Amino acid sequence: MAKKNRKPLGCLLLLLAIPLGGYLLLLSMCRVPDYKYEPYMRAGSDYYEEVLGVSPEIKHGRFYADEGGGFDVSVTFTKEQRKKPFVKLYIEQINESKGSYGFRGTATQSNIVGLTKEATELLESANSYYKYNRPVSELLDDLLGLDEPDSEIYERAPAMTISIYSTELSFWKKVVENYSRLKDQSFAERFDWVAAQTGKQTYFYIRASEYGSFETMEQELPLSSFPVGTVYRITSEYSIRFVDYESDEQYNLVKSTHEYPVSY
Repeated sequence: MAKKNRKPLGCLLLLLAIPLGGYLLLLSMCRVPDYKYEPYMRAGSDYYEEVLGVSPEIKHGRFYADEGGGFDVSVTFTKEQRKKPFVKLYIEQINESKGSYGFRGTATQSNIVGLTKEATELLESANSYYKYNRPVSELLDDLLGLDEPDSEIYERAPAMTISIYSTELSFWKKVVENYSRLKDQSFAERFDWVAAQTGKQTYFYIRASEYGSFETMEQELPLSSFPVGTVYRITSEYSIRFVDYESDEQYNLVKSTHEYPVSY
């Protein structure tokens, strides 16, 4: 009698094993691999310790949250951390009363072909830090009116797009530390403060559409209105190709030393 039950029981176990195996395979395919989330964990820890002086809890989703390979990253500040002025400013910028911040992470690996190892590493670093720094970057935009076409800064560069690029955490820390003070100052004072912080890793980044000879282009660009080292991405009005230049000590236009400009 026992022998007669072995075959049906074996078939039943096989039928159960097939969907279970498929379920486990599906889980393994949907699980976020270490190489995708680990850069965010490291960058977040470094970022908050350096810029805000705290160590919030940073978590990541274990499984993909969308078809594009995105996954959730969440940052939670403790009650004591939220009392700190810089953390409070950061939280106010993201309009979050519960002291948490979240975003959708993706692979930080570079997909740009032909970059040097140094440029690739810088790009991947920027990909890791960018989302954490977004609220502070918006504070800087607010100080200079970079998102307002009618603001004073665009009187210096009409019909152009102005950004500030920086891969220095120390610079973004200064933005947080000085924001409240600078907010009450004139535009000229705020601009001068930012200009004084510029250097190899922190610079104005201006996009412009120009055509004509190189000499004509130099005359059209606001070289003397921005600090030395400002990067100008020039796109021809008749082409989608672009070239990056920067201003030298004499405010002449030279080929940019930045292989692939990026920012946190």
